[in-house]
Amino acid sequence: MVSLLLLLTCAPIDPKADVLVVNGTLDGKPVRVFVDTGGSGAVSPALAKTLKAIPGQKARFAGASGTWRESKIYEIGGLRIGEVEIAKFTAIASPVHQGVKYDLMIGLPELKDFVLDIDLLKNQFCLGKDAPRVATEPYQRKDDGVIVVPAKLGARRFEHFIFDTGAGVSTLTERFLGEVAHRKRPEHVISVDGSGVRRKQFFVEVDEICAFGRCKPKQTVMPDQDLSQLNGFPVDGILGMSFLKNSRITLDLPRGRIAIDG
Repeated sequence: MVSLLLLLTCAPIDPKADVLVVNGTLDGKPVRVFVDTGGSGAVSPALAKTLKAIPGQKARFAGASGTWRESKIYEIGGLRIGEVEIAKFTAIASPVHQGVKYDLMIGLPELKDFVLDIDLLKNQFCLGKDAPRVATEPYQRKDDGVIVVPAKLGARRFEHFIFDTGAGVSTLTERFLGEVAHRKRPEHVISVDGSGVRRKQFFVEVDEICAFGRCKPKQTVMPDQDLSQLNGFPVDGILGMSFLKNSRITLDLPRGRIAIDG
């Protein structure tokens, strides 16, 4: 893959994290930034205690369980990734870490002006402004910035998978499980969604997942509840970091285009 033109800044990716976590600074102090392409601005419970909320403003939000919570709203300024400062944005206070050690979470709304070069082999996260030289293809972009792409699990093709660097493992809406050849795995996990709801879930293995012209065999998938009503558009599943690892992702947000290599 050809490098992006005139990259403005790069920051290291934490190779031990299951999701996309990069180094940044907030008012000159080091912070861990959780880059969640399926989410938007949030601060950790610990950081929220050190910040002043915007007077008289609150937000309602829900995690994957559909349970609604209420939060104060914070204005975040002074966040830098490498040498680039992210424009001021508002953030809610996350009730939990969701198993991810981070200080700030940002998503596509906060990064909408940038071209992202996410190299999961070299563990580098880079921000640029110029169109990439590498060939990209358009993606479906929802009103909240969420990226929706087609994917194939085994022989079954789906049209509405969320591209999500905030998901450690890919998921499949439970009602489709009978349509995809799979093998149930013995382990269970307690998952915690963005609103703090804990659920016991299991995994299955599918023959392969194909997306962006590439296929990966023997992929672990978590059957999950239908997120269509919560998101306001059809959701067949989520393409998570278990599929994206060891790849290089070019995400051209201003022009709504994407490419994956590796």
